[in-house]
This record gives sequence, C-alpha cells and structure tokens, in this order.
Amino acid sequence: MNRVEKSVWMQEGLGAVQWMVFLLANSIAVPIVLSGMLHSTVEETVGLMQRTLLVVGVTTFLQVRFGHRLPIADGPAGIWTAVVFLVVETTVRQGAAAGEALRLFEGGMLTAGLVLLGLNVTGLIRRMLALFSSAVTGTYMLLLGVQLSSIFLKGMLGVSAASPGIDVSASGVSIGVFAVILVLSMRGASWLRGYSVIVGIAVGWVAYTLLAGSGRAEGGGGIGADAVAMAELPLFELPQLFAWGWPAWNAGMTATAVLIAFVLVSNTIASAAAVGRLVDELEPGGSEVGRGDGTSDGVKAGAGTDAGAGVGRGDGARAGAGSAGAEVDGDGAGAGSAGAGAVGDASARAGAVGTGAGVGGGDGARAGAGSAGAEVDGDVSTRAGAGGADAGAGAEAGLGASAGVSAGAVGGTGARAGVSALPLGERLVARSILASGVNQWISALFSTTGMVSMASTAGFVRLTRAAALRPLLVACVLLALLACFPLWTGYLGAIPGPVASAAIMATLIQLLGVGLQSIAAESFDQRRVTIIGVSLLFGGGLMFLPAESLQALPSNLQYVLGNGLIVGTALCAVLERVWRLRREGDRGA
Repeated sequence: MNRVEKSVWMQEGLGAVQWMVFLLANSIAVPIVLSGMLHSTVEETVGLMQRTLLVVGVTTFLQVRFGHRLPIADGPAGIWTAVVFLVVETTVRQGAAAGEALRLFEGGMLTAGLVLLGLNVTGLIRRMLALFSSAVTGTYMLLLGVQLSSIFLKGMLGVSAASPGIDVSASGVSIGVFAVILVLSMRGASWLRGYSVIVGIAVGWVAYTLLAGSGRAEGGGGIGADAVAMAELPLFELPQLFAWGWPAWNAGMTATAVLIAFVLVSNTIASAAAVGRLVDELEPGGSEVGRGDGTSDGVKAGAGTDAGAGVGRGDGARAGAGSAGAEVDGDGAGAGSAGAGAVGDASARAGAVGTGAGVGGGDGARAGAGSAGAEVDGDVSTRAGAGGADAGAGAEAGLGASAGVSAGAVGGTGARAGVSALPLGERLVARSILASGVNQWISALFSTTGMVSMASTAGFVRLTRAAALRPLLVACVLLALLACFPLWTGYLGAIPGPVASAAIMATLIQLLGVGLQSIAAESFDQRRVTIIGVSLLFGGGLMFLPAESLQALPSNLQYVLGNGLIVGTALCAVLERVWRLRREGDRGA
C-alpha cells in the first residue's frame, strides 16, 4: 500500500469515526429520556439504546445506499418522539399501563410505513414535490434550527427536569467545546477542519471526565452512573424484536399515523433538497440532485451541475422541460466542440465541468446531453444557470434540474426567472420515500421511535465537508455491530450530555446558513417577504407556547399544533400555493 492509499484509508477511517460519533450524539438522547419516563432499569435502558442504534445504522444505510443516496443521517423523528412522549405521559397519568400505549405506537409506525408506500404507488409524491419551493425549504431549515437550538442549549447548560438549574462547570466545558469546533472549522489546518467535531468531542469528554472526577461536575452521561449495573451487562446480545409487545391499533393512533406520514414526506424532501445542493457545492456533480435523473419532468444535467437554461441571439432560444444542456441559435460554425465554440461574433465556452457542449452552424445547434454550465457572450453576456429558467418565450427546467441560481437571456433583451421549486428528480424522491416507509416498519419491528432523514445533517456536512458516502456507510455498519454489544453500548451512552449537545449546536450554525441561502436564492418581493415572515412568526411563536395551553384540544391536534416546525412549514407551502394560484387567476382574467 503506497502513501497515497494510506492517506485515503486514514481519511476515510477518521471520517467514518466522525460520522459514527454524529450518529451516536443524535441517537442516545431519545432512548435515555424515554427510559426515564418509563422508569426503566439499566438493562431495559441499554436494550432500548441497542435497538435504537441498530435501527439508526440500518435505516441510514438503506437510505444512503438505495434511497436518496446522499450523506444524510437518519435519526429519531421529532414528530414520533413527541407523540410517544405525549402518549406515554397521558397513559400513565390516567393510571393505565404504559405498555399498551407503546404497542399502539408500534401499530402507528406500521401504519405510517404503509401510507408512505401507498403514496409511492399512487404517484401522489410527484404532486407533493411542487409544494417545496426554495422559500418552503428555507423556512423549514430556519424553524428547525430554532427548535433544535432550545433543546441543545439546555443540554449545554446541564438543564433538565431533574436539575432545572444551570451547571456552571458543565456550561464552561460545553461552551469550550463549541468554541473549539468553530475555531477548528474556520481557522484550523485544511486537513483538520473536516474533523473538528470529533476533536471537539474528544477534548470535551476528557475535560468533563476530569471535572467529574474532581467533584466539580455531575456525571452527565446518564446511564453510565450505575457502575454496578453496567458491569453486569452481557458482552454480546442481539437486540430484541417487538420488545414492547405485539403491535396494536385504534382509530386515534391510526389517524395520527396518517398525518405523521405526510410530515415525514416533507421532512425527507426538505432534507434531500438541502443536502443535495450542499453536496453539489462541495463536490460538483457529486449528487443525483445536481445531475437530475432524466425523468420526463426534469432536466438531466449530464456530468455536471449548472445546466438547463437556454441562451440565444436574435430570435432567442428555449430550453425545454425535458431538454439537456442548452440551445444556441446563430450563424456560428463548429460542431461537437467540448471546450469552446463560436456563435456569430460571440464567443462561447463551456463551463468548468462542461462536457459535450457542441455548437453547430446554420440556424442553430443543440448542446450535447453532457453540457453543464454553458456560457455565451454575444449581445449580452449570460450564464446558463440551474433550476427553472425562462429564455425567450419561456423555458421550464423541471423538477430534475440541478441546484443553483437560474437565469435565461434572449438576444439583447435578457430574461430571468425564479429558482426551480425543488432540484429533485422523481425517481430520487420515490426511492427515498420507499426507503422511509420500510424504515418505519423496521422501527416498529425493533420497538423504537420512528426514524427520518435528519435535515440537521446539512450543517454537519458543511462544517466537516464530509460529502463522501463511503465513510457514512462504514459508520452505519459499525453502529449496527455496536448495537450487538450491550456493555459497549452502555459505555458509549455515557458521553457527557453537555459535550454532545455542544457538538450538535455547532452544526446548527451551518444548518441556518443553508436555510438562509435557500431563501435568498430568489429575489425578495413583498409576496415572498410576507409569506416567509408569517410562517416564521407563527411557527416560531408556537414553539414558545406552554404545553398546557393545548390540552383542551383533541390529541391529534395537540401533536400537530404543538410542533411549530410542522405548522410553519405547512403554512408557508399553503400560502405560496394559494397566492400563486390567485396571481395566475388575476393574469388569466
């Protein structure tokens, strides 16, 4: 093995470890909190952690390998977590056994999985894609960042139901971890920036352990405190199937599951859109989002990213809904030029990643399917962008268009249209939703909360620049193997809560950045400002409502209205759709 191969193996190995830490940090909190609500023993808590880690590893692997094929981690879905917490709390308060509520929860996840598969079969997913504009995706990211910041800030400060006061020592360590990660990600050596999260966690864990040993910090790892019970755990044991009992159903949980299925669809699409754009930014042409998938409603952008716009002289050019590359009309000569061509007195050149960009003579030529980022300088200098672009009479780059700002120009006039509603192809989304449905069944099978693609991964990917898939796939396998060793699972579950919270908090900065960039991809007019403002105000406001204020409502509405993320995102999608239809109606009149 030569030096280059060793370097690649080392980078991928460290990348896999970092992904594994990220998966752990996002997975261990829910089983520990749920076990506390159920007053579980250490053995029961570790068993739930085993099942959660196994499901996270398996579901992430399925999505990355067969679903969206993007570097997105799966984790406990916030909506499912809220439901199980509420159902268990309500059941226990009414004096009933929590086991019955958990069996209903399993039935709900099976139902949600069936609904997701049904959406795939019926083709309704295609219609839902139109709802996710850049404003909706950006609003979702911003609200998600705000919602998660409250959770992880409490974790950084050591605040919990059992300990409502701030732990000064824990706060100092967590703020230090937060600062280390930010400094390394921005100012560290180029080879170190990608591993800022794992370095920060390692430094924080050591510092927290020293403080706990000196008595100045409480053991923040949760289950690691009971050393006697931990020592009695077996070294190897397979996770248990249907640990909560056989699934059960009732009308209320079934209706809730159907609603949650649609929420999971929106979450999956928004996550794929955000991370897909980010991957294409870090590795041009590296994701199927950037390439498109060649569906009838999309643009397949060959080998690169920025394609799908028409540029013309004279009468103008039109990039059709299913076209690839760009059209150039003029008097120029030359055919099949990969590097550059001439159109009349204009100079034409293919983008940095453009291949097969040809310019023909006569009354026009069509650039090849591999064209990406073609640019023509004639009467006007224009750039073939990505997304939905209007050129001349108007060109529509469909759902398969690659991400980025789109523009089209006609001769000396110039025209500009908005960014494509969503740079996702139908097949990518169909695979992703299919995998999500299967993942709900796997979650029910192993009695854990339902999993979903975590949009917060976008922040992690941008911070660490970890866009490659192989390290994530390796981390998934390692996590699934780890789940078979209860003793190791228990010790890893002892990662100090403030340290893990600080690491995730640092990634939220990039998550908010992705949301802001998505919103800023289109120009701000009064319509967009109003829609986004109303959505953020109501969605963010609901996050601060006391839970008691919704108790008079039916339980199904409590699940929905108690989640400002869902309400804000849905409100943005509805307002955009209604306002657009109204404007189109006014024009038609």
